[in-house]
Amino acid sequence: MRVLFMLLVVAGTCVPSDSNAATADYAALPMTAQQRVLGVPLEHKSDTAVEPAMYAAPEPEMTSAPEQLAPPTASDPLVDAALTCPANVTGIDSDCANCWHWSAGVDLGATEAMFSSGAFAISDDETGFSARPYIIWEGAKGNGIRVQGWIFGVDSEAMFATTHERFELELATTIVDVDLFRRLQLQATSILVGAGARGAKTKLTFPNNASERWSGAGLSTFAEFYHADHVTPVSEWGWIGGARLSFLDSDATFLNDNPYPQADHILTIGEGYLGCQYRRHLVASDFVFQTRFERQVWMSNITTDLAFDTTSVRVGFEW
Repeated sequence: MRVLFMLLVVAGTCVPSDSNAATADYAALPMTAQQRVLGVPLEHKSDTAVEPAMYAAPEPEMTSAPEQLAPPTASDPLVDAALTCPANVTGIDSDCANCWHWSAGVDLGATEAMFSSGAFAISDDETGFSARPYIIWEGAKGNGIRVQGWIFGVDSEAMFATTHERFELELATTIVDVDLFRRLQLQATSILVGAGARGAKTKLTFPNNASERWSGAGLSTFAEFYHADHVTPVSEWGWIGGARLSFLDSDATFLNDNPYPQADHILTIGEGYLGCQYRRHLVASDFVFQTRFERQVWMSNITTDLAFDTTSVRVGFEW
């Protein structure tokens, strides 16, 4: 019995010491390991303190938006060209490098001349050929210069006023214009206004080689318009019209074996035209086609009635 009692005493003293050792070992475990032992769900990946920046980006700093955003500093060259180049307003597709361009072409027409004076008059409706070559330079602001000439000639038949005798008559006319102009753009309508210098000459040649000539130089003023009626990405068409008034210091001279001047006078020339225009945008230029009707009247105390009616077409290019 004594031996059995001693064994129980020894066993009682060993069990508490093992329990204390297990408690110490559990306390030494990391928090994550302790949760695994106890079956508690893991709420943290680590038992050490970690900076929040390691897991999430910092929140952006809140600022108030400006009331009005500033316009971008960069610009679109095509938009700038359309705003500053008058030729581009109606849709010309060009890069307009320096915002100036050239135009050149020719008007080809069928012209009927009408003339009458106290001595004789043209008696038939013979139609002759006329041509008007031109070249234009236009700058960024719509300012430009134009040089053009009008040439006409016809062999006709005239009749004396008193005897009604008919005879052959040759009529030739030349006009040269140097114009300065300004183009104004009003939505789809382009208005051209300007003034310039003009020289003009008309010569009548009779069967005996005698001739009568009226010539002069002076100033003229004019206004023209173009209204775009239909515009597509590659072409456009519209209406054209214009008027010009010229005042020339001129003289009339009768030329025969002994030429002599007849009179000095002021020659007034009035012009007007209406028509339509078609424009086709090409790779490096624009093709321009016009058809128009034009009337031109010369008035003075010498030439009682001289007029020209012309139906013409224009073929030109702009680049």
